[in-house]
Parts: sequence; C-alpha cells; structure tokens
Amino acid sequence: MDLKLEIKSSKFNVLLIEDNLDFATLLEKRLSTATNPSFQVKHVEQLQEGIKYLAKGVTNVVLLDLTLPDSRGLDTFLKLHEQAPSIQVVVLTGFDDESLGLEVMRQGAQDYLVKNQVDGKLIVRSLQYAIERHRLQNALADLALIDELTGLHNRRGFLTLAEQQVKLSLRTKKGLLLLFIDLDGLKKINDSYGHQTGDQALIDVADILKTPFENRTSQRGSAAMNSRCLRLRHAKIVSIFF
Repeated sequence: MDLKLEIKSSKFNVLLIEDNLDFATLLEKRLSTATNPSFQVKHVEQLQEGIKYLAKGVTNVVLLDLTLPDSRGLDTFLKLHEQAPSIQVVVLTGFDDESLGLEVMRQGAQDYLVKNQVDGKLIVRSLQYAIERHRLQNALADLALIDELTGLHNRRGFLTLAEQQVKLSLRTKKGLLLLFIDLDGLKKINDSYGHQTGDQALIDVADILKTPFENRTSQRGSAAMNSRCLRLRHAKIVSIFF
C-alpha cells in the first residue's frame, strides 16, 4: 500500500493541549471534518493533564499551546518532550516569534504554527506531515538502534533509551533498575555446531527474555523505541539488548 492510500484509510488520535476554549473548539470542529486523513481529538487544558493522558499510549500526535496555566514558553515543550520523547508535537503559539519557532523545532518539535495564521487546511497538512516525517525518522532509527538478528536494541539503542531514562529519573527523583544477564557458552555452541546454530541460540534466548516482560509499545509506534518493561514496584527495565 502506498503512502497516499495509507493516509486516506487512517484515523489519527490527536491530543490538543490548549486552555483557550474558543480556539480549542474551533480546532476540534476543523479536525472533525477532515477525511484525508481523519482525526479523533482529545482536549485538555493543562500540561500535566496532557502528560498524564499520554501515558495511556493512544496518541499519535500532540497539538501543544506553549502558554498554559501550569507552564509557559519553551519550557512547556521541553517538559512534555522529556516525559514523552517519542511523541511527535506540533506547537501552537499566539506570538509570531520566529526565533522561538526555530528553537522549539531544534529541540524536537515537528512544526510551529501561529494561531492567528492557522486555517483548517494548514493544520491538517501540518499534522499529516508531522506523522509522516516521524514515520520516516523511525524507519531510519530502526536501522541504527535495533539488532537485526534478535530484534532487540543494540548497544547504541540501549544507551539512547538509558540516557532518556536517567534524565527523567533525575527530574522526577524516581529510581531506575539495571538488570545485567550474562550469556555463557555461546562460543562453544559456535565452535561445535556452527554460527547458524549460534545465531539461533541468540534468537531463542532473546525470545525467552521477552516472554516474561510486559510489551509496552512506545509513542513512536516503532521497533526502535519499543520497551520491554518489567514492573518491579517503582522501577522498570526499559530495554533488553545483546
């Protein structure tokens, strides 16, 4: 299926974080009439409400106002991005500030729109492009972060996720758990039965490790950011890699 047909047949979940009820209602009406693709909108008025909703894992893209009752300016985006680094975000603002727009996109936002310049076609196109750009970025990330043999994170993928989790742990003052498992006897398998059998042993071990873990697919919707999580009271394992 080509991209155009896939977009036409898709329905995307949009989280709108906006405290101006009139503007939020206008956006919801405009998005509700879109059919190429179509959108389901969830509206909240505060940043913390939005971050809490993102934890449900049903959102494809966020429309984020930078000026909210509980956060203002660039810090609004940074707080959300830190909590949900894999979600694509289109930023809304009442100020035509090009420097702020460039900075928020450098920090990871997919697009930056000025409220009084937004019409129905523009907002739909911006969301559609944000989703597609993110899909392409995920495909490239998979090539760099995922071990082709086992489907688990490679060392680079693990370190990328670990860095995000350490930053989040420091900010939220919650602990992390790192579980180290050593795989013995692989060289003997390779020497005795050949590398193909050794590869199969790695695949089997990877499957065994995955089984008792809760499969939590990230906001990216991509293998590059899939986390195999084990809930151990207040700690969690964010990745397994060889």
